[in-house]
Amino acid sequence: MRIDNATLLAIMRLGYETLIRGDALSLHTVLEGAGYTKLIAELRRSKVAPLLRAHPDVLHEWIRYSENKPVKGDYWLRASTFEVGTAESPEAGVMYSSIQEAVAEFIARELGYWSEVGQHDAASPELPTVDDLVKALDQKRKDDLGRAETRLFNDYGLEALIPGLIAAYGKIKGWLGRNAILFWLIRFARVRPEVLALALAGLKDAAFLVRIQSCIMLAYSQREDMIPYLEQLLSHKDKKTRNYAQSAIEHIRNKTVFYEFQDTCLPRNRKTQGRGQDS
Repeated sequence: MRIDNATLLAIMRLGYETLIRGDALSLHTVLEGAGYTKLIAELRRSKVAPLLRAHPDVLHEWIRYSENKPVKGDYWLRASTFEVGTAESPEAGVMYSSIQEAVAEFIARELGYWSEVGQHDAASPELPTVDDLVKALDQKRKDDLGRAETRLFNDYGLEALIPGLIAAYGKIKGWLGRNAILFWLIRFARVRPEVLALALAGLKDAAFLVRIQSCIMLAYSQREDMIPYLEQLLSHKDKKTRNYAQSAIEHIRNKTVFYEFQDTCLPRNRKTQGRGQDS
């Protein structure tokens, strides 16, 4: 969906007016009432920065907001050095080429964050449909996928979504979405045999990282009847795939695993093995 400059300015001004009042949790409702909710995803630095150059009043409003945020969120702006960062890394921000670029990035992230928080609060108790899950997870950008995962798991939890995720897996075209589903379902490989069907399908995936997740899931299952499927990868043309398959076989035979999971929480570290770039 394309967004014109006038609408983009209106969203930025409405977002600023809402946040500066300290009404961050109502941002989703405010944007929804104005018909802007679905446009938040269109807030890109490349679109916002030129508008900030043309409208310095909006630029300075957002700088003042960043310096005096009524409600602390996930993101911060350091105007003097053109840096934007997260609360998790208060000293390690990303530096941009100009103040307009930095503020544009900050606006996009801040509005996206608080809009998602508000959407979570207003979420329907009904589980999403398979089509909803496909639409949410079939993303080309990691940032977009991360936001979709956060929204889904915060709203519904992981285990309640298992049947839907299994049904959605084969309908997702992008490897990022398939990889994400396998990653989150690895922990259930010992108690939910139905998720192993996804791993078996993933062994044949064109994407290396999907094949990795499948090997890890089968290793975690500790099921020796999965070894013949892994052995088929030992002649794969990709050396890393062969290595992961061999490692998975050894883990099953030795009763060890790539890593263990805590049953009480979802993993928070997105740098966990198998979540990097595809090769």
